[in-house]
Amino acid sequence: MFTSQVIVDRGGLQLILKLAYNVVLALAFLVSYRLGGIYVATSVLMAGVSLEVAYIFVSGRRPTKLEWVGLALVIALGAATLLLGDALFIEWRPTGFYWLCAIALAGTRLWMRKNPIAAVLNSHVPMASRAWEQVLWLWIAFLTLLGALNLVIAYNFSLDTWVNYRVFGAPGMIAIFALMMIVWRRDDIKRAWRTQRAATTLAQKDSSSADR
Repeated sequence: MFTSQVIVDRGGLQLILKLAYNVVLALAFLVSYRLGGIYVATSVLMAGVSLEVAYIFVSGRRPTKLEWVGLALVIALGAATLLLGDALFIEWRPTGFYWLCAIALAGTRLWMRKNPIAAVLNSHVPMASRAWEQVLWLWIAFLTLLGALNLVIAYNFSLDTWVNYRVFGAPGMIAIFALMMIVWRRDDIKRAWRTQRAATTLAQKDSSSADR
């Protein structure tokens, strides 16, 4: 008799759901922009981010600092866009978010002497501290450049171009960069996977021996 057990990490499931919701929200922003213009799309974005934070409260969790920052940015810049009739405010939102993330990562490393990326991932993919330092500062540089690129597009291209970049371009670049990080550190990832598989196999053998 063969049995299989799938263990889903709660934090991993929450991350998957959050990513899925962000994709849906981005598509809703695009569709509402095509149908009703930037002000309708801005309202949809404000409502969507607010609903996300409200759901976090209802589910019994507390929003992270990053989620609070995202909500504050979209409410402040979205309100400015609607009240002043200037789309440039909401166009600044991705830049503000990327740069604040970069500042938070750098600040945590420089002032608190902690590597926040390593703190989250090192238990899953153990690597030398030097490798995590490289990963951290590459992400900081990437987020800084991504924020600058958003402004270049916002100030020099049409609103249609910016919306397409916001929905497809920036997320695609983030996915490609993350994939590049995985390929670059593939040996460490393979080593961690082998170690985890060996530990699982050993635990299964011990369990079988105990049953006998």
